[in-house]
Amino acid sequence: MYAEKEVERIERAIFLKGTNSERADDIPLIIHWLQQMEIASIIDQELAPPHGNRKGLSYGQLAVLFLTYVVSQLAHSLAPVGGAGSLVNQTIDCVR
Repeated sequence: MYAEKEVERIERAIFLKGTNSERADDIPLIIHWLQQMEIASIIDQELAPPHGNRKGLSYGQLAVLFLTYVVSQLAHSLAPVGGAGSLVNQTIDCVR
């Protein structure tokens, strides 16, 4: 009986290995909430503009992204943020 349950557990793990799921119910809400608070514009007004070689998101937009991650994941550690974008790629693509 134990061996059968172990085989079922392993088969399920193999099946789920290719499955990709994300919790996305809170991300649009958090982004909307931060936009209403005008966090990006406040941060961009307070910080000096980046040097001319920097392209892409402003400091305020990056802060909104980081705060969305922190509130969504309930984690404030900087270490896992490097891969945060890859965690919600499908969600971000759908929101755009």
